[in-house]
Amino acid sequence: MALATNGNSIRNLRYERGLTYRELAAKAGVNYSTIHRIEHGKRGASVAVLKRIADALGVPVSDITIDVDAEVA
Repeated sequence: MALATNGNSIRNLRYERGLTYRELAAKAGVNYSTIHRIEHGKRGASVAVLKRIADALGVPVSDITIDVDAEVA
């Protein structure tokens, strides 16, 4: 199974929680520009970074990723 980051989901969850890029980044332990680039599809993220972002948002990793294999089928 191949996964891709769903930047729109991250952005929507961040907005729902009233978090800025910097606030989410601080909670996830990453640079704020990383959050921005992931949300806008300008970079991917490792599973470890996705896990930290998901944890900071209080959701499972599956809520912020897309199953690429399912999208192709």
